[in-house]
Amino acid sequence: MALLGNDVTQDLVNVKPEDFTPLPAGEYILQITKVEQKKTKNGTGAYESITFDVIGPSYQGRKVFCNINFRNDNPTAEKIGRQQLKALQLACAIPDPFTDDLQLIGHTVKASVTIREATEKYPASNDVKNFKPVGDAMPTSAPMGMPPMPSAAPAGDAVMPPQGGGFSQAFAQPPAQPQPPQPAPQVTGGKAQWW
Repeated sequence: MALLGNDVTQDLVNVKPEDFTPLPAGEYILQITKVEQKKTKNGTGAYESITFDVIGPSYQGRKVFCNINFRNDNPTAEKIGRQQLKALQLACAIPDPFTDDLQLIGHTVKASVTIREATEKYPASNDVKNFKPVGDAMPTSAPMGMPPMPSAAPAGDAVMPPQGGGFSQAFAQPPAQPQPPQPAPQVTGGKAQWW
C-alpha cells in the first residue's frame, strides 16, 4: 500500500474528472496542440492524429480529436484525406510546400464539430472537419511578406513515390517555375497602356 500524501488528497477534493462526452455539434474555434503521424492498422497506410484545444465560443479547454488519412490503399480514402489536410493547411495559412506536420502546431482554425453516433464497439464521439481560417477568408497563397519555404521535392516530374514514404514525400511540390517578366506600361496621352 502506498499513501498519496496530503497535498494530493486535498487537491483531489476539488478536481473534476476529464469529460469525454461529445461536444454539441457546431462551429468552434480550435487550436492545434498536438500532431502525430501514425500507421494504419494494416500497416500500409498513414494518418495524422491531431489534437485540438477548444478556444470558443463555448466549451473552452475541452479537447477534440481528428484523424486525417493521407496515405491509403483505397485511392478514394487517400484523396479525401489529402483534401482535408490541404484545407487544414490553408486554414492555418501555411505556404506550399507543406512538408512537415509540426508546422500545424499552435495554429488556430475554425472547424465544424459533428457527433458520430455510438456503435456497439465505440461510444459516441466528435468528428472535426470543414477547416477554415478564423477570419473566414480562405487564403489562396502564402500571406504577404512571408517568404516561400525551400522545396524538399526531388527534381523532375515525379514528386511522390507510388508507395511508402512519409509526410514530406506525400506533400512535396515541384519547384515553382519562374514567371516571365511583365512588359512595362507605355504612357500615351497621360494614360498608361499595357501591351
